[in-house]
Amino acid sequence: MQRNLLLAGLFAFALSATAQTFGKKPTVTNPSNKITTLNSKQMWLHDMNIMPNTSTANFSTEKPEPNRSIVVNNEKWCQTKSVSKAPDGTIISTTDFVLTEFGKIKKQTTYTYNDGVVTDGYLTEYEYDENHRLVKHTYSNMVELPNIFAKSTETTWRYNDDGNQVYYSDVKYDAAENISDGVEVFGEYDNENNITMQQRNLYTNGEWVPDKRIEMGWDGNYQYMGLTFSNWDNVAKKWTKGEKNVSELIHYGKTTIDSGLYTWDADKQQWIVITETLIAFDKDGIQTMFSIQQKTDYGYSGHRWVTEHESPTIDISRFYEWSNDVNGWAITTYDKIHKDENGNVNLRELYNADNTPIMTIENTWEKMLLGTDVYPDCYFVGDGTDVWQFLDEYKGKDMGDGTVEWNDITIKKGEGFKFASDDWQTIDWGVAYVGEYIPFNQPVQLTPKGQNITIDMETEAITFKTIRLNALTGVATFEAYPTDVNSPNAKRVNIFAINGKIVVQNAKDVKVYSASGELVSTAAVTPVEKGLYVVKAGGKTVKLNVK
Repeated sequence: MQRNLLLAGLFAFALSATAQTFGKKPTVTNPSNKITTLNSKQMWLHDMNIMPNTSTANFSTEKPEPNRSIVVNNEKWCQTKSVSKAPDGTIISTTDFVLTEFGKIKKQTTYTYNDGVVTDGYLTEYEYDENHRLVKHTYSNMVELPNIFAKSTETTWRYNDDGNQVYYSDVKYDAAENISDGVEVFGEYDNENNITMQQRNLYTNGEWVPDKRIEMGWDGNYQYMGLTFSNWDNVAKKWTKGEKNVSELIHYGKTTIDSGLYTWDADKQQWIVITETLIAFDKDGIQTMFSIQQKTDYGYSGHRWVTEHESPTIDISRFYEWSNDVNGWAITTYDKIHKDENGNVNLRELYNADNTPIMTIENTWEKMLLGTDVYPDCYFVGDGTDVWQFLDEYKGKDMGDGTVEWNDITIKKGEGFKFASDDWQTIDWGVAYVGEYIPFNQPVQLTPKGQNITIDMETEAITFKTIRLNALTGVATFEAYPTDVNSPNAKRVNIFAINGKIVVQNAKDVKVYSASGELVSTAAVTPVEKGLYVVKAGGKTVKLNVK
């Protein structure tokens, strides 16, 4: 009888059910990332789902009234009953389906028969949210003829406003409908819909007890950190085992964990270093620190050097070794490095930790021509250059030292651009990640083969007097025209003349007329001859005498 019940249920379900799969944001990894990232089998919220028929084919979530005369009725054949019979016509089982208004199964009731009499049955119920996603699945066994059922299992799903699954539970009940066993999982996401935490709890001895917890750290869409907690102590209410690994992206001006492996100290409830490599760069991209530390059988070993800029021409580099006696870094020696006006080291003074001198090293430098490197032209290319075309008017001027310049470039708010050679190989400078906005009032270190650049601006557009790029190092500077001297407010319309050019800022409709009334230009920056001009822009009319 039980076998017939199972076959009947599966047969009826197969006629009407289609499996539903829930999408999840893929883990974005960097080829150099040393972190072991999560695969789909570790995504507990997804790999434990057992889905019934949740197909929404031919049914839309919202049905606004169309603004036209043609009305199409959405129709679909939906199974409402299934009857299994023996060759002699005797009923073996029946299954009745109750559907929602969108054709989803709301309730499924199956009975088995023997000589025309009900002998067993089960009831399956489904609940959906306003987006027609399954949020509860309940399975009940028959406990008393003809139609008394008792809940045996219940599965629940919950979602956040972005559609990410944030909760899952699968609970089993005894004959009295008390929880006998179960698992539940909670999840959290950041603003980029990257999953940041999942915790799995198990129902044990009448209560929910944590079983495992994972956390992820993200820099944009790059996963730089992953950790796992396990072995929960339910008496002390704390995790007793954990592992964390880190591999951060490099950001100039801060210390970066290039690679790190850590273990959890249950007594101190803190992370203990197994191995850790740190690096740091200043805002100009010059490395100022390297550190490596490793746990050993007798404590730690490691070495570190740190460079500080004492003045524009003097750097102090200090060298350290890890000391288990003091449980910290102990300085061993330091260098005082002197640089000439060209940045070359012309004197090094080496000292012991107690400031006693070790030696001095004097260097002599001569400039020598070692040949010439030839690079392709570098272009300003982007949304505003005729759909990313390499145009001659946007070719950078070669300054002879690896630096190229552009003059009178107008960049609109939200407009993307890059600095690149027309082969997209030799030169290709962008930003580190999608959505990064760069400032224009200070030098910016760009990223090779990075993402499209967008400037952080409040105005609708900025015309830059000069854009300067070191095509070899990727350091860019943006020099904007000064605003109207009578109003430093950069958001107002500014019209002025400078260096033989008429400049209009923060206005879309620009018209420049000669003294005779002839239309000269409609551009934001117009090179003109000396003379009197009338400029109309943004509702303002200004007379300018260009000298």
